Amino acid sequence: MAGRRHQKSVLFIGFLGTGNLGNDISLAVVAEAFARLHPRLPMEILSFGPAQTTTTGLPLTSLSLSRTTALRRFNRTADRAWVKLCDLVAMTRLLHRTGHVIVPGSGTLESGIGDGAWGLPWALAATAVLARLTGTKMHLLAVGADRASDPRTAYLNRVTSTLAASRSYRDELSRQAVAGLGVDVADDPVVSDLAFSRADASARRAPREGPRRRVGLGVQAWPGDDSAGPTGSSAQRDYTEAIGRIAAGLLDDGFEVTLLIGDRVDSTTFEHVRRSVSEHGHDPESVRSQASATFDDLVEVMAAQDVVVASRFHNLIGAAVAARPIIALAYGPKHHELMAGLGLSSWTHDVSAIDVEEVISQVNHAVVSAVRTGEQVNRESLRRGALVDAHLDDFIASVVGPPHSIELSGPH
Repeated sequence: MAGRRHQKSVLFIGFLGTGNLGNDISLAVVAEAFARLHPRLPMEILSFGPAQTTTTGLPLTSLSLSRTTALRRFNRTADRAWVKLCDLVAMTRLLHRTGHVIVPGSGTLESGIGDGAWGLPWALAATAVLARLTGTKMHLLAVGADRASDPRTAYLNRVTSTLAASRSYRDELSRQAVAGLGVDVADDPVVSDLAFSRADASARRAPREGPRRRVGLGVQAWPGDDSAGPTGSSAQRDYTEAIGRIAAGLLDDGFEVTLLIGDRVDSTTFEHVRRSVSEHGHDPESVRSQASATFDDLVEVMAAQDVVVASRFHNLIGAAVAARPIIALAYGPKHHELMAGLGLSSWTHDVSAIDVEEVISQVNHAVVSAVRTGEQVNRESLRRGALVDAHLDDFIASVVGPPHSIELSGPH
């Protein structure tokens, strides 16, 4: 066994296995890279959300019941403290058999994720502290971040980032957000979103054959932006009304419209949009829905469209991987940076102030230029995918070793 070394397991943590396609494809890409380079390496998942299952088939532990349901039920500070203590005990047990903790991509350090400061930010910071105490290394891998307005969230994210053994980011905005926490990011690389690893040179770029052009219209359970415009149910009503008007206008122009569902929570929005379509004089059955169980399924659905209009970040990336023309209804700076990188800045709209007629006009223009735009998007997606794959190979070699260099711990 010369040249081989024993290795503890790798633990992936985050909101994983909860039905969010972006989180789950990020996990899948990293887990597949580890399995390819180190097929005997044990891996497992710790989810901080109401996890069900993942496509990886890895063992999964969820702390969601103690972290959310119990906290909503218990009112006393002592009860909350007890629940948090139980979480810490569970995490410590996992870390004792773990060599590396990896946070795989997505908007891990973005505000608005989960239950505020005492949700994901607290869980990540607690894991980072426990990892340091148990001698386990924690890594932030191609993560997304933004500037948190809540000082508690900012402090917890700073703890997580400072204690991480390595950090990389999906975009420059995320890198600068972590720098704004007072963390030295000089040696931290910017990669791209991990989902771009799915980019394929054979992605279909030609317009679909058929009597009617297809538009994929992504819907989202959008709660509004606290910093500007309406919030809560008012924002959702405005959003679904705008999407309904876009769908009705596209039907008027002869398009076939499919409403794309990229997260389990978006299903109710679909029904609201159908009602809006009906109010604008169309049979609600004239718009279909298409839910995807995995990101790979989503890419296949996107490839069947001539143009995609979407809000969810990973719906946009799915369309890019499928080499489709994309119009973004953006709810954050990350959308603008992504679309600028794809060369589609002029097709980016603020989701809180959608110009319905302009979106419909751009869809008609996108159909005409579909081949050229698809090739442009495909080139950039392939470039980003190559960056992701190279970074994963280097990262895995640095934390675990070169391919097939480990031996499982156990009796000899």
